[in-house]
Amino acid sequence: MPETTITVRGAFDAFHPPERATVNLYVAHQGPHKASVYGETTSSAARVTSILGGITHPEQGPVTWWSSDRLRTWPEKPWNQEGKQLPLVYHAAVGVEAKFRGFEALARFLDEVTVLPGVSVSGIAWTLTEVRKQEVTRQARQQAVRDATERAADYASALGLSAVTAIAVADVGMLGGDVNYSAGSGGATFARAAAMPGGGGESPLDLTPNDVAISASVDVRFTAT
Repeated sequence: MPETTITVRGAFDAFHPPERATVNLYVAHQGPHKASVYGETTSSAARVTSILGGITHPEQGPVTWWSSDRLRTWPEKPWNQEGKQLPLVYHAAVGVEAKFRGFEALARFLDEVTVLPGVSVSGIAWTLTEVRKQEVTRQARQQAVRDATERAADYASALGLSAVTAIAVADVGMLGGDVNYSAGSGGATFARAAAMPGGGGESPLDLTPNDVAISASVDVRFTAT
């Protein structure tokens, strides 16, 4: 009996509790007086970075690192709905990013800084450490190959064949031919696009992150007899 070629795509998805959270803050003010706008923005930004500096340690601290953009200032002459140009408005803004290993500390930090004038949270990304991500990604790839093997065996069985042998394995799309399915990719999900606490309460925020999704897909070609 001649060999039959079977080409399939294997896939695997896994979900893991996050180990790190990267928060992005935005400090901004606007108004008619350049000096006050500049002063208010630098004051709030300095308070945010001061708090971060006190809880940052690459190995032991709840914050492993943080960074701050340079302060940006610019003037603007807005227009109203009637097409009339309004008085000059000055803007000042600075972005701050920090990576937390301690999520309770993150909640306390947000509870403290979001009550400061001009401070808002633009996003929180929940991720794994690089070492853990590499480990679970490798496991996902192996599971995707196993999934492809099971699919090929099912197809062979339906054709009355039994001996299935892999002859080629490749990343998605690299086998050529007619294999053209959509493929997922590993990565982190966001528990929320932004955390906007009310602030001022005695209890810290309740931040409940989504699990981090790791996906893998692989194309495998088999022969069956």
